[in-house]
Amino acid sequence: MKNLSLLALMLFLGLTQPALAQEISTKKLINNHFKAIEKYKTLDIEDESMEQFIMRGTMAVGEIKNIPLTITYWKSHARMEMEFMGAKMIQVSNDSISWTKDPFAKGYTFEKEDGDVDALGFDETKAYDLKELIELAGWEPLEVKETVLDSLEVYELMIKTKASDLNDIESDLTYSFYFEKDTYFMIGVSHDDVYSLSLNYDVIDNILLPTVYLSISEEDGVMRMDISEYDFETSIDAALFEMTQEVREAYSAHLQAEKSKTSEPSPIQVLFEEGVSLLGEKKYDDAIKKFNKALEINANDNIVLNRRGLAKLYSGDTYGAIADFGRAMELADSTEYPTLYNNLGLAKYYLGDYKGARADYEKALAADSFNINYNQNMGLLMFRFDDYEGVDKYYSRAIAIDSTVGKSYYHRAIGRAELGKYEEAYADYVKAGELGVDLAEYHNYKAVTLYRLERYSEAGEAVQAAIERDSTNNQYYYNLAEIYEVNEEYNKAVEQYNHLLRRDSTLHRVYAARALAYWELSLMKAARADIDKAISMSPESAVYYDYRAYIKEEAGDYTGAIEDYTSSLNLEQDANIYYRRGLAKINISNKFDACTDFKKAAELGNEDGKQALSEHCKL
Repeated sequence: MKNLSLLALMLFLGLTQPALAQEISTKKLINNHFKAIEKYKTLDIEDESMEQFIMRGTMAVGEIKNIPLTITYWKSHARMEMEFMGAKMIQVSNDSISWTKDPFAKGYTFEKEDGDVDALGFDETKAYDLKELIELAGWEPLEVKETVLDSLEVYELMIKTKASDLNDIESDLTYSFYFEKDTYFMIGVSHDDVYSLSLNYDVIDNILLPTVYLSISEEDGVMRMDISEYDFETSIDAALFEMTQEVREAYSAHLQAEKSKTSEPSPIQVLFEEGVSLLGEKKYDDAIKKFNKALEINANDNIVLNRRGLAKLYSGDTYGAIADFGRAMELADSTEYPTLYNNLGLAKYYLGDYKGARADYEKALAADSFNINYNQNMGLLMFRFDDYEGVDKYYSRAIAIDSTVGKSYYHRAIGRAELGKYEEAYADYVKAGELGVDLAEYHNYKAVTLYRLERYSEAGEAVQAAIERDSTNNQYYYNLAEIYEVNEEYNKAVEQYNHLLRRDSTLHRVYAARALAYWELSLMKAARADIDKAISMSPESAVYYDYRAYIKEEAGDYTGAIEDYTSSLNLEQDANIYYRRGLAKINISNKFDACTDFKKAAELGNEDGKQALSEHCKL
């Protein structure tokens, strides 16, 4: 949910335009707030009575909701645990360092603790103490307004900032603080489209505690914590905040890696990085040369072999890529197998070995099912098997892992459209567009789904958007013409067909389609000329004979229509065409042969044929 617009933020919050200010001054509001909270304690981890406690609840980040969450505080230490898709993420921090075990990243990450400052610039140990901000930091209250936050009527106090050592905030900025109108509790603060809200206060042991935390910004989207329990009584084990042997080993490796970054890079590292840069610039041959030189220094560097394999793959040397990936697999440790299996699968996909690609992708996913790229690749492969349920499954997994990637919604939309789930497909197309997908083919696919939903005007707009982005694709013009036809705008359809035939006069299906448009316009001579042209160019297309038969019937030439229906049926058995030929035979009083056609149509399941058999062929 990155890149939220201001409008989207306002819709989420339910912010309305300010009403007329109530008769309350800034001074009175601040005094009422101080009075309201003076009998309570507020959450302060520096207060000895609150130096250890546990918060339990759920978290929602973007579209991923109901993530079980536990946060344990002990003196200056904190431990957060979250469960997601059967995996547990753990983050521990103390005065000097924090470490995170991320099951999706397959390892630990470490960060130095430089003090807790939130996105609004507040020091989290002093964050929103209004008395300190006004009396010690010298912030200046400006005005009070009435506002609505998500249906909750609140006071909005606007304050001008002044820089101080209390928080990392510049002078002369305007911050908004929000207060419940009934209780005068502070429920949040905002500045520059970043919001931090604490809602639904409870009192436990005389401590004023919010049960809902919201953090909202355009950059990071929406994060929400719903706290179901605060526990100040539990005895907390200090060992929860200590590094295990596994963490110590990972931290040692982290320190070694950090140290190596400051060291002079080796010749092989320089060549490798130059090759990676060229690979990113799509200069594949030059990248391969750099990787070759690196491998002259160490022929058994599996990392270099893997990247050279990718360069070969993208340059068209698929077999060479497979050889490099295979050699890298022999040299790599097990942690690198998922990446190599994925790359092998990709190479086999390019070769058209879809079964082989599937086997390799399955191995990659068995080792790391939370990798978005592996799920996306498997989802794309499922199109080759016409397994649209599989497309939905793997792209849904990719979206659960990262809901900000537009192409996942785009491909899932295509799969859902193939399953006939047009409403769901359209919703995915809209989401993909919001996330930046703007390909010509995206607009065309969306148009097809809108067409299936009988939203023809919007379908036409989507196809025109596709044409604006790629005016060379004949299919887009053809689709636009079909939309005009369903809207009975036959002249506009003819214009599109004319345009296509000026570009390529060998398009027999365009002649056939234009013939039907001319027929609807009662331009029978032009319609006949076009369908004759289509048949001469593609005499094996049964449907063209059907079209010409319709035109002949319109002109009263039933004998000619019967001939074309017969040509069509010689190429392709069709119950409806038997029925139509039977009707033509009725029109020339050939009842016996007509009944034979009606019988054949009925045997093939055509209901009109059954009715005609009953009506015209009574025994």
